[in-house]
Parts: sequence; structure tokens; C-alpha cells
Amino acid sequence: RISIVNKIGFVVSLIMVTAIALLYFYNMERWAKLPELGFAFRSATGLDVIGGVTDAGHKAGMKIGDRIVKMNGASPQSMEEFRKIRNYDQGGENRYLLEHQGTLIEVVVKNKPLGFAKVFMRCGFNYITGLCYIIVGILVFLMKPYYKASTIFYLFCITFGSLIFFLYRSGEIKPYWFNTVHIFLYSFSPALFLHLALAFPERRMIIVSYPRLQIVPYILSALLFIGIR
Repeated sequence: RISIVNKIGFVVSLIMVTAIALLYFYNMERWAKLPELGFAFRSATGLDVIGGVTDAGHKAGMKIGDRIVKMNGASPQSMEEFRKIRNYDQGGENRYLLEHQGTLIEVVVKNKPLGFAKVFMRCGFNYITGLCYIIVGILVFLMKPYYKASTIFYLFCITFGSLIFFLYRSGEIKPYWFNTVHIFLYSFSPALFLHLALAFPERRMIIVSYPRLQIVPYILSALLFIGIR
């Protein structure tokens, strides 16, 4: 017999993962209307170094490795400051003072909408891959509904599949609390990887003998989530 709690849990999880997919798609549509930045950052080199250049940046004269001295007359020290200083107006422009091979040059990047095609090329394939994980998880669950192995596989697929959505983004995530969902998925996917390895397709002897061992990865993930958040 399947308890009403299990049925409600499955329906609620479906609603949640559908909401995540729709909200991320909303962000993709919103990014398509944003002006193209002209370049990209790399976490290894920081916010003041150009890590990649788009067509708009090439036309303006940007090169990979150039250091941003000023943007619109100011020197942003964080991503928040960068977003405040940046001009987002359609038809507007952003002026950069760059250090290129020891010399200072000024470049101007005209604001032009990214367009959905460019956003999809950057984010869409991850989005489709994540949806495939989610669909496979649902199908496997429906073949053996509410069995432990199929339930764990389903939870893994919807969590990891949703995480794949966030692997690349073309702008700031909105609303702000949606970033917390990303951190949650990032933190709990490793626990589900371990649980899946221990319980799918059949439970390993170690968790048959010590069933409480299954809880340990989730405790560690919870600590990771709290620490990052």
C-alpha cells in the first residue's frame, strides 16, 4: 500500500522541478533582451581581466588578457559594483579603459540585444540535457512507482538534471532567491550520487547491514549548503 504522504511527495517534487525549469527558461528569455557585454570573465583571472571576447568585443578592439582599468569612468571591485556601473540601455554604450600590453587604450561597446539564439547556444544545450535527465528519472519511477530504488533514481535525476540548467548562464539570475535553489542543488547532488551508487539497482550489503549510513551524505550536504549559503 502506498501512503498518501508518498503520493503527495511525488506530486510536490514534480511541481517543484517544473517550476525550476520554467523559471530558468524565463531567465533565458530575459537574458536574450539584455545588451551584449562584449567579453566574458574567468574565475581564474578575476573581474578585471578579459577572459573571452565576443563579436561585439572584437569589433570594439578588445583582446583576451586585457585588464579593465575603468568602466564608464569608475573602477568596479565586485560583480555587484560592475552591474551598477554598467549601462543596460538599448542603443547606449559602455566605455572601457583597458591596459593592453603595457599601454592604455579606450574602447566603446555599443549595446545590442543578445537575442534568444545566442543565449540558447550558450545555455540551451545544458537546459535540454537537464530536461532529459528529469524525464528519464520520471519514466524509471513510473515503471516501478514508490519502490526505494526507483525513488532514489528519480530524486537523483531531478536534482542533478536541475543542476545542469545552472552550469552556464548569460546574465544575472532573477529573482535573487533562485540562486539559493542553485546552491541547494549543487550541495545535495553529491549525496544523491553516493546514495544512488549504494542503492540502485539493488541495495549494497553495507547499507543492508547499516541502513543509517545512507543518512551521512545528506548530513554532509546540509552542512555544505549552510556553509556556502
